[in-house]
Amino acid sequence: MTQLARPIRTPDADAPVLPPPARASRAVRPSQAPRLVRLERPRLGDDPKMNREVEAFPARLLGGLPVASTLWLHVPGVEGRPVAVATSAVAAATARAAGLVAFDAGEWEAVVVAAESDRLWPADFRSAVARKHDDEAARLELGHALGDARPDPARGWSVGRVLDRIGAKLVRVEVGP
Repeated sequence: MTQLARPIRTPDADAPVLPPPARASRAVRPSQAPRLVRLERPRLGDDPKMNREVEAFPARLLGGLPVASTLWLHVPGVEGRPVAVATSAVAAATARAAGLVAFDAGEWEAVVVAAESDRLWPADFRSAVARKHDDEAARLELGHALGDARPDPARGWSVGRVLDRIGAKLVRVEVGP
């Protein structure tokens, strides 16, 4: 192994040996300096981490959150805009006024219980979306969603598992009024 620089000798024998001098680098001109890239934080709802957290959240607790939230879903076989699941009545009414299909917190509870009880499948959910699209006043009630079956109270599925069961995909999450 060869050394490029020789150790510096000092008159004092007990003095430490200094390391070789560092190599001087050329100064970089401003035109050659790397450009700074500005990274912006994703908008609320566009963050994939937030979507993963919502998908892992217990589905039955979604309607009881103190902050209003809206889940925007893509339902295969339903053409047009996404379907909204709003936990506040105001957000659901706003989405309906815009001509979108929106489920409120009570309807979401019916969807969750029916999915956990093996009574709601992708075709059933698509027909519920089509029914709500044709008639804004149509509601998905728990008794209709269950088909007179008893609910299974012990399941406690996550939002992601319910969405998988009904054949929907979470597109975006909005939090707030």
